[in-house]
Amino acid sequence: MFHSYHAAFLVEAPKTKVAKALARIAEDTPGAVYRGIAKPKPEHVVSVSFYTRCCKWLDEASFTVVPVEHDRGSSYIMAYAESTNFCCSWCPSCIRSCFACCDFDDWGKNEAHIRAIVDGLKYATTELHAERGGDADDLRALFDRSSKAAYTYRGISDNTTTATATTSASATASAASNSSLSSSS
Repeated sequence: MFHSYHAAFLVEAPKTKVAKALARIAEDTPGAVYRGIAKPKPEHVVSVSFYTRCCKWLDEASFTVVPVEHDRGSSYIMAYAESTNFCCSWCPSCIRSCFACCDFDDWGKNEAHIRAIVDGLKYATTELHAERGGDADDLRALFDRSSKAAYTYRGISDNTTTATATTSASATASAASNSSLSSSS
């Protein structure tokens, strides 16, 4: 069960323009409540809350916009969204606290929230990473911050990539040997 979603995007525009565009899109998105932009150096963090129409489930999203290391005309967006509780926001807090430790699924809502905001950008945007589950630290682990307060996307570690490639290669070899065995019989 997953109740969070994180994604990374490369945008061909400076971080200030991207953050302002994200804020404008959030203000115009139905069901979204724009919470403001925080500007800790070198980041711009756009915060948005989403409420479902009937039950008023609360989902929180943050879009952290940072400059790209070797291209100051481009930015990365580190987008993270999570559902806050299994219960509706109008539920009494004593009941909400009983369900705070329950594992639940967001039925893809957090991904839809992030996509609704990012897809509204008029700048060229490339998705670098997207994954259900995890937390904001998992997203930040995909980036290296330089001493110049700019970021480099490094993606998933080489160990994971190597392990996946090795598994795929052995699966292909296994499938090839199985097909040769079945054709010889």
